[in-house]
Amino acid sequence: MTPLEMFCVNLLTYGKSFILNQKTGGDSCPCLEYRDGSYSREWHRLNPDELDCKGTGIIDGTPTETICKGTFSPLVLNVGSGLLNKQQLEQIGEIQESDLALFGTVRVSDGAFLNLSTLNKSSDYILYDGTKYIVKNVFNFSTSDQVGQLVVLSQKE
Repeated sequence: MTPLEMFCVNLLTYGKSFILNQKTGGDSCPCLEYRDGSYSREWHRLNPDELDCKGTGIIDGTPTETICKGTFSPLVLNVGSGLLNKQQLEQIGEIQESDLALFGTVRVSDGAFLNLSTLNKSSDYILYDGTKYIVKNVFNFSTSDQVGQLVVLSQKE
């Protein structure tokens, strides 16, 4: 069994369940071009007859829910642990008390590892313990086998 397979088995056994909500497919909203690839409320205000992506950047996407498992910890508990280096802490920026660290992500249906670095920060979110979180940062574990990720989650407003 590879280190990644062992990691996923451990997450399935000991991890906490959460739901990954993603919007897949659909078309890019024209508002993204107006503002260099990020959502533009102003474009929608100036073009009221166009479809509204509601801040997601995607029009007519299909919402999907995936049941996953991972290990969660308050991010503030990991700051002085040495797990995050100075450069990573600078990338994270201001840390809120409600921010979480998510270690690894495995899809329950097939035990496959999920890479969360590709999530759309505008439309995709994690539902954990009744609270919605967005992915703020993703850091790969620095191992020779490239096993797992540390994902920084911020409470979605």
